[in-house]
Order: sequence, then structure tokens, then C-alpha cells
Amino acid sequence: MSEIKGDYTFNAWPLEDMSGDDQAVSLTEEVDSKWFLKYDMQHIAPDFQFAYKYFRYCQKKKINAAVLLYETPYSDIIVHDNDLQTVFLGFDCIGDVYNSYLKNEYSYFKKDLNSQGIYLNRYGLFKTLEDTLFYIDIRRQDINSGIALEDFWEELPVKISLVKI
Repeated sequence: MSEIKGDYTFNAWPLEDMSGDDQAVSLTEEVDSKWFLKYDMQHIAPDFQFAYKYFRYCQKKKINAAVLLYETPYSDIIVHDNDLQTVFLGFDCIGDVYNSYLKNEYSYFKKDLNSQGIYLNRYGLFKTLEDTLFYIDIRRQDINSGIALEDFWEELPVKISLVKI
């Protein structure tokens, strides 16, 4: 099984950065043409078989990789592999796959969150959806009051799980 290590910062699709490797270029072109260009929520591939193939090639190239399942209220993206075995990691608040508002702004909201008994887990994520929704609410209040925070993408709560491979 894959294991999450380090500071939990990641490159969602590491083969995008590889040039001169025909297989990496082919996998990148496939994911780009089938999914990345299709959804407003960029860089999501709702096909476990493809994700598994991509993961295996990363392993072959000695790239530390894991397959994460992102569950969101975004109804246009459905993963049809319902029998995936997963390990729950936590909840995040994202703008897109490469932009975690939680990771980027936690220090700004830490005092308010901690005063409500809300703390991040060992992965730097919220423990519950309710904690994530509270964070979105106080973040939105600050933005509406004129505080300059990133506001390009709507906040999206996302449940993140590690897929057991």
C-alpha cells in the first residue's frame, strides 16, 4: 500500500514535468485530453484504472506517488469504481487541485479555529466536514468585510482519502 510521507505537499501529476520520456508524455496527453480539458475543476481524472496505470509508471520511474480519492459536491465528476479500499486522511478546502486555501491560509485563521476547538490532523487537514464548512464560513466573512484573501475560485470542501494499492 502507498503511504503518505513528508510535509504533505505534492505535485498532483508529476509526469507533466518529464520531457523526453515517450510514456510520460503519452500518459500526460491522455489525462489532459480526456479529463483536464473537460472540467472546470482542473486536474481530476475520475478513472481509477488510468490513475493506477499512471501510479505504476511513477513507481517505475522511482517517483514517490500515491493515488488520492477526492470526494466533492461537484456533481459533474463521478468515480465509477465504488469498491475502492481507502484510508480517510481528512477534509480540505480547495480552489482547485493545486490550490489548498487551508494550506495557504491556515496560520491566518488558526486562532479563530482553535478557539472553536478545531484543529488540523496529522496530515494538515480538518477532521470533519463541519470543521471545513466553519472554515469556509469565517473565510467568506473576512473576504466580504474587505480583507484581501485569494478569491479567484469558490471554496470547495473536499474529502481526501488514500486509495490502497
